[in-house]
Amino acid sequence: ATGSSVEYRCNEYYLLRGSKISRCEQGKWSSPPVCLEPCTVNVDYMNRNNIEMKWKYEGKVLHGDLIDFVCKQGYDLSPLTPLSELSVQCNRGEVKYPLCTRKESKGMCTSPPLIKHGVIISSTVDTYENGSSVEYRCFDHHFLEGSREAYCLDGMWTTPPLCLEPCTLSFTEMEKNNLLLKWDFDNRPHILHGEYIEFICRGDTYPAELYITGSILRMQCDRGQLKYPRCIPRQSTLSYQEPLRT
Repeated sequence: ATGSSVEYRCNEYYLLRGSKISRCEQGKWSSPPVCLEPCTVNVDYMNRNNIEMKWKYEGKVLHGDLIDFVCKQGYDLSPLTPLSELSVQCNRGEVKYPLCTRKESKGMCTSPPLIKHGVIISSTVDTYENGSSVEYRCFDHHFLEGSREAYCLDGMWTTPPLCLEPCTLSFTEMEKNNLLLKWDFDNRPHILHGEYIEFICRGDTYPAELYITGSILRMQCDRGQLKYPRCIPRQSTLSYQEPLRT
């Protein structure tokens, strides 16, 4: 009947444009509102255009809202494209994705060098800008020698660190060489590169290399290698008896 009205509501994330109420006037309804679609950002389109979202969006983006993009590392807008092109307005469910192209490769580096007994802990990408860096970490019980970072300089990586292996005590070698540990705290699974271990000779034995000072029984772990000194039994002195005269 004339004067009747109905009220509309849009689905979630849809934006209502116009009056939410439609009235019956002289047998005709006044124009109902329009529900404008939200936008869903398409990851495949982003990857194709070498872009990422600057901020994390929860759910969908409403019609009229701005979406901020950034170029992926190693990519840029073309020189004639203004930076404002990276801010795109959601328009009735449509997103106009900006396009980023690969930067001029001068001075850029490819993947950083891998290292033995260690890993890169920075996030990795296909190409690195001049001046960028990655950080390394050694596996447990390995000694990091050098800088923990490598830098991309004019297309070349600086020298990454070395991860030097620890030593493991061999009780078989100790027994073979008549050795005991001087200190209880040295009885541990791993001895780091550069650390010292002190031995003593077992029982009635003495160092084979007598001409070297007492430090002969103090050995240093060197890149996973530990040399063992040798202790030898003391020679029993034989007493000489003259033969009996008859």
